[in-house]
Amino acid sequence: RYWRDWSSDVCSSDLALPSSVYALSMAKPVNAVLTADRACTIWQNLTLASGTLDAQGFLLQNATTATVGSRAFTLGGDAILRVGAANGFADASTGTVRGFGVYNLDERSTVEFYGTNQSIEPIPTGSGYGNLIVSNGGIKTVWGALLVRGNLSVQSGSSRSEEHTSELQSRQYLV
Repeated sequence: RYWRDWSSDVCSSDLALPSSVYALSMAKPVNAVLTADRACTIWQNLTLASGTLDAQGFLLQNATTATVGSRAFTLGGDAILRVGAANGFADASTGTVRGFGVYNLDERSTVEFYGTNQSIEPIPTGSGYGNLIVSNGGIKTVWGALLVRGNLSVQSGSSRSEEHTSELQSRQYLV
């Protein structure tokens, strides 16, 4: 396991996500932000319990293809994952969080898409997003049936394209 008490909010060359790690867990104070400065290959589970991980345009990828079904990505109720650049969430070719067999997103968790021209696809294991924020301009295209179990917020400067979706469902509020 890789566990680090990051005292800085931004990773630099001397304080950064590793390029490869067995398992990664993050539990930061709720308002703290860790900004990735490189891709990270994870051989087991990735758990974001609390705080914000800004992945920017970097990959958080599971490298174990033989037993991928047992590898899990977990986003806790006090955690925020920010996805930038042109990346999606878990898509095999454009996803920020790729290659996990199980995706557990707490209904109070938040995923924010703040890049340009991003695809927002359903969670591969069907659990749906907790809260979903679309921000910072660009076109966000929803592919397939999308379940948001919390709030969906499309902030100013962003537009959404739903031409490829068969269903957009939010169990709370569309903002």
